[in-house]
Amino acid sequence: MMTVSDYIPSNRLHEGIEMILQNAHNLVECAKILCKEEKYTIASVLSIFAFEEMAKAMFLIDHYNKREGVSEAQWRKLTRGRVHRRKLEKFVRTEEPYKRYIAAKGINSRIEKNTEMMIKHYKETKEHSLYVDWLSLHADKDGSRKMGWSWLQPLPEPNLKYQKIVAHSFLKHVQERLQILKRSIPF
Repeated sequence: MMTVSDYIPSNRLHEGIEMILQNAHNLVECAKILCKEEKYTIASVLSIFAFEEMAKAMFLIDHYNKREGVSEAQWRKLTRGRVHRRKLEKFVRTEEPYKRYIAAKGINSRIEKNTEMMIKHYKETKEHSLYVDWLSLHADKDGSRKMGWSWLQPLPEPNLKYQKIVAHSFLKHVQERLQILKRSIPF
């Protein structure tokens, strides 16, 4: 049902869902190519972008299933401002292990801490792979901060092995989630 306040009418949601899932698929395909070329950091970033796109698709699917449009405020909340964090949080909170654990134990501070850690890991991987930045790298034994340039650039062994593991893990995970999401489309 469309209302005057619908920014995205309910009868147009399926178009957005299809386009967003196609974009997520394209990002995954590009990440696969980059993994083959041993460009693991950028492959990881593209996988994270695919996670974010899938969060938008899940949001639209929710509205599609309710047969309701999306207001401008709802869409802007998801896609503006602290957008990446909100999309990653939506994605993380829909993870099956996360949902099963919450159902069994209820929400507690440990769950919230783990959620924050996952979001932080995705965010930092993305930022440190795309951008070079000057920041605090670590604290010395005396508590003083070591400053330096940070960039998750392709590195020689053994760091390359770690980057490969992370990239392949992200890629596998996003491919599995994309298949599940595509099967859940109600049209």
